[in-house]
Formats: sequence, structure tokens, C-alpha cells
Amino acid sequence: MNRVVAAVVIALLLVSVLPAAALAATGPRFDAQPGGGAPGVVWTQQPRVSIRTGNNIVESATGTIALSVKPGTGTAGALLSCSATTVSLVNGVASFSGCKIDLAGTAFRLTATWSEGGIVDSNGFDITASGTATKLGFTVQPARGTPSLALAVQPTVALQDAAGITQTAAAQTTVTLALGANSGGGALTCTGGLSKATQNGVAAFSGCRVDKVGVGYTLVATAVGLTSATSNLFDVADRLAFATQPSGAAAGVAFTTQPVVAVRAGANATATHDAGTVVTLAIQAGSGAAGAILTCTGGLSKTVVAGIATFAGCAIDKASPTSPSNPYVLVATATGLSSATSSLTVSAGSSLTLANSASVITWGNSVSVTVRFDQRGADRAVQLQRSKNGSTWTTIANLVSSAIGDATFTYRPATNLFYRVVFAGAADLGALTSNTTRTVVRQISILRPTNFGAVKRISRGSAITFVDTVRPSRPELTPATVRFVFYRRASSGAWLLSAQRDVSINSLGLASTRWTFSVGEWYVRSQARPTSDNANSVWGPVERYSVR
Repeated sequence: MNRVVAAVVIALLLVSVLPAAALAATGPRFDAQPGGGAPGVVWTQQPRVSIRTGNNIVESATGTIALSVKPGTGTAGALLSCSATTVSLVNGVASFSGCKIDLAGTAFRLTATWSEGGIVDSNGFDITASGTATKLGFTVQPARGTPSLALAVQPTVALQDAAGITQTAAAQTTVTLALGANSGGGALTCTGGLSKATQNGVAAFSGCRVDKVGVGYTLVATAVGLTSATSNLFDVADRLAFATQPSGAAAGVAFTTQPVVAVRAGANATATHDAGTVVTLAIQAGSGAAGAILTCTGGLSKTVVAGIATFAGCAIDKASPTSPSNPYVLVATATGLSSATSSLTVSAGSSLTLANSASVITWGNSVSVTVRFDQRGADRAVQLQRSKNGSTWTTIANLVSSAIGDATFTYRPATNLFYRVVFAGAADLGALTSNTTRTVVRQISILRPTNFGAVKRISRGSAITFVDTVRPSRPELTPATVRFVFYRRASSGAWLLSAQRDVSINSLGLASTRWTFSVGEWYVRSQARPTSDNANSVWGPVERYSVR
């Protein structure tokens, strides 16, 4: 017995020293239960949840409380909505507002979930329809039509109670549609007629159309014994138009002025009540550069707002051809509406220029070619190309431009060549080809023997073989011809041409001729004549001979 007494005493001592939190669990509790009411109507009594330990609110509690319909209660598919279904705790309390459930049903319960751990269910409550229809209401509003097609969205009319709740159990009723506001003087028709019997409290119409364009039509729904309903404003349109034409286009760069497309009822009236038409942009086939791609931020299709589709970030990746000119044509389309077009020229966005250090060089020397972008040319890969005829091109170097958009290449050509630079294009800059430059390569012609500027004295009848060495001399090049000239001084002191000989070079690049001198003063010189590959050389130095 003493052991039992001791145990009781110890237990009492523990109770006296342990905190209240150790004796009762901490978690959410409903301080105010959901009040219930009619479907879709905000409850008079809104739920309130607190965090408690025993009967005490834990004012220091943090986190949020989330409300939801407890699965398996009420009506399947019913939705709870509140001003916010997740609410932060303030001094340990979460107060909800605007809560309602959209469907009638019995024995609904809500579950409150604390973000820090712990859940609690509410008491049961019912959502009860009044059961009495007093008016009509458009549960699906009509939307934009065209004179030749049915409205894009067909109207649905419901039998409703005073709170606007559809009365699915109401007796079958005939609902009749008619035009209310008739801005275009149109006529309304629907598939199966303008009157429709309700099914489960709803009259769903189909094939309804208005035959004339206009902005601001309405439909009026009537039924015997019920308050009529008037739809939202809607428009009947027939075409698209570019309200703002795109402009300021450079390849790969967003247009300076972006396209804005309007849904129009007639030539000038914008369908301002249209919020559903989808407008799509595209490049008209055959316009602009082949294979060009149009892109816009968010895609090429936009849903109109107040009849206006506003596009952003639109760009075309290739410049418009200029010779012959072929600007792009943008086409705006939408179901049931006449399309609209807009012409747009897309510039290259940057120019690419090429300059050479010399237009004429002597064989064996180098020429430097410099490529330059005028803008947006940093770190661009380009191809330097050459051509003998200006039409067939071969790449001789792959270059990358500097941070300021230029690059220089030094080259030692053997023949006359045209040069250009090609940029294949990038995501932000279209393909470019530079201007064409040309550097002519002059041949070298060296005459032997040489007197190094002195007058050589020889006897009459002396015969000398003169040899001219020409460079470049390659098998693939057209063989050069060397012109040898022999001048003799007349008694008047004038130098007169005595003979001229044109001799083709051999495989070694040598041309030779033999000359027998008579008495007198002579000079000899030579020049390599121009070919299809190279320019003529300069005349060689004068070689003087005095013959006695």
C-alpha cells in the first residue's frame, strides 16, 4: 500500500510542474463554423480557425491555415471559393471571408490544415437551392460573330432564383431570344429557331448569327412569368486591319514599330467588345527572302483585347532582297474574317565593307584587306573570298571580327584578284555580303645582261643574247610575252626605235632574243606584257651600248 501511495504522490507532483502544452495537444480549432446557404452565395457566417492548446489560443503561433471541402462530403465536384482559401495566422487566428460553395448538397464539411502541422474538420452544413426560378440569366455570353458565320460563342440561358443560382429542378420552360441593341440593323437567326426549351434549368442555343456587321449588339432572353435577361454587348465583324503598320525592321532585330491588328466591323469600326478572337501573323508566301522566319514574343498568335491584337518583339531573320526589290508582306488572319496585309522592308541591319591596302602591287608583295561592320559586328565569323572573274568565289580565310567589328588579313597574291567578305548571318543579324575590291598584281621583268647603268663599249658586229626573267611563272597561269625594244641614236640626237620583238616565256619564265649590233649608240630594254592573270611589268632599266 505504501508503494501505491508513493506513486500517486509522484504523479501529482509531475502534474504540478509540467507545462499546459504537455498536457493538451496544440492544433487548429474552428472558432466559427461555416454557415452554409444557397449555391454560389456568400455565407452569412464565415469560418474562423485558431491555434489552441486546450482552451487557450496560442497567440505566438505562426504559419497559415488552408480551407478545403472534405473529400466524401456534400456533392461530388462542388467547389469552395473564398476571398482567399489560405490565410495567415494573426495572433493565432485565421479569419476567412467571401466563402461559398457552388453546388447544392447536404452534410458538407470543411477541413482546416495548419501549415505547421495539424488538421481539423468543421461541423456539417448544407448548401440548399431555393427551388424557385424568378428570372433568366445568361450563363454563357454571346461573343463575336461574322455576317456569314455563327457567333464564335453561342449563348446559354438559365432559369435562376433571386440570388442568380441556376434552378436545375425547375419545370421545363421555353426561352426565346431576340436582338436587343441592334447597332447594325441586323436580323437574328438560330439553328432550330429562336425559342428553346430548358433542360435541367438551362436553354443552350446553337447556330445563332446576326447577318449584318455592327458594334454593340445585345441579345434579350424572355420566358413567361420570369424576369428577362440582357446579354453583354457583342460585335459582328467582317475583317481584320492593321491598326498600326510595322516599321523600322532590320534583320534579326525586333521592329521599331510593332504591328497592331484590329478586328473591324466594316471599314473603320473596331469590334471593341471582342475579347476572344485569335489573330495570327505570318509571312506571305513568295514575299521577302526565301526561307525567312518571322518570330514574335509569346508566339505568332494573339487573343484580342477590346478588339485589338497587340504584338511585341516581332522580327524577321533575313533582309529583304533589293535587286530585284521584294519586300516582305505580313498577313494577319482569324477564323471567319477577311485577312489583312502589311508590306515591310527589312534592312540588313548593318553594313559590311571591305577595303584593300593597294589596288596595284608588284608580284612578291602583300596586300592587306580589312573587313568592317558598321554596327553590331563584334565577334562575328566571316569568310574572306577571292575570285579571278568576279563571279566564281573561293574562300581563302575564315576571320573573326574584333570587339569593334573589324578584321584584317594580309595576303600575297600571284594574280589579279577580286575580294569580298561574306557573313552567313546569326540570330540577331541577317546575312551580309561586302562590296567587292580588286588588287592587280604587276609582273616582274628582269633583263640580263645588265650594265648597271653604265655605257658598255663593244665592237661592231658583236652579237648579244638578251634574256628576260618574268615572275610569276606557273604552269596554271597564262604564259607572259616579253617585249624587247632596240633603240639607236640618230645624228639629230633623237633615239629612234630600230626593232621590237615579242617573245613568249618558256616553262622557266624566261624569254630570250639575240641582237647583232652595228656602229652607233644603242639602248635595249624590256617589259612583260599584260596577261589575263597579271598586269604588265614596268619597263626595265635602259641598257646602253656604244658600238665602234
